[in-house]
Amino acid sequence: MSFWSWLFGGGQGRAQEPAQGRTQGPALSANEQMRQLLARFGALGMEKQAGLQELVGEAGWSGDVAAQSLTFDNGFSCRIQAIGSYSLRNDTWRWAWTNAKAGWPDEALADARAMREYGRSHGLALLLDETDFALERRWVHAIGMTASALCKADAYYLANYGEGILVCTVYSPEVAAKNAAINADISELATISTTLEQLFSNFELNYRKALRCYLKAKGFDLTEDSVAGGSEITARKEGVRVTARFNELGLLQALDGAPAPIPPAAAPEPAPGP
Repeated sequence: MSFWSWLFGGGQGRAQEPAQGRTQGPALSANEQMRQLLARFGALGMEKQAGLQELVGEAGWSGDVAAQSLTFDNGFSCRIQAIGSYSLRNDTWRWAWTNAKAGWPDEALADARAMREYGRSHGLALLLDETDFALERRWVHAIGMTASALCKADAYYLANYGEGILVCTVYSPEVAAKNAAINADISELATISTTLEQLFSNFELNYRKALRCYLKAKGFDLTEDSVAGGSEITARKEGVRVTARFNELGLLQALDGAPAPIPPAAAPEPAPGP
């Protein structure tokens, strides 16, 4: 079974009404709030999943709440933070910081609280809800991607325990090393292209914003220009140039990469003559 198949191959849950909490301006629906979070954090969170997928595959898992850890049947183990849980019985979500019955140590809730603080500072009531609230199942992975990127975790994991799914961030030197090795084996453009293709094919969101946030997080300098039929974003970093073209509807039409030209000042000096 692929990483995404259980989620995108099945039915969808109920749409959510806007959560109650502090907002800035008109209240946004849960779907729109999730799209905003995905545009800001989704690509970076998705990119970091490759290493964990290689290490874990389809291995079963067991958890230790007191030790804040997951151990897999293949022997791999990692430290985790609890983000929240999704009920498969009634398609509802609850943030871990509101669920005292789960028994998580206070230090295991730091990432969930960091997401709550982000919600407060950015007017996203979804991140502030203290109750069980309805949420479409397709957003469970999106919460994991957001938490992983926002909290600078090494990955996220969806621990399916039958009646529900625990979403947790993963902290593991092995995962970080595996991600570094994977990225070293392919070009940065290939990593970017694969990540954006996966994100854009599975979620509707502001694609231009998602690309801009992703490339900025990866250290690129960006410029954007209007072109016939849409716009073009050019990103440069350490000898790499990426060009993305969008149509008038904001849909990605092309993504190209090439070595960046060496600035004249950085060109090598000619060898002295005889």
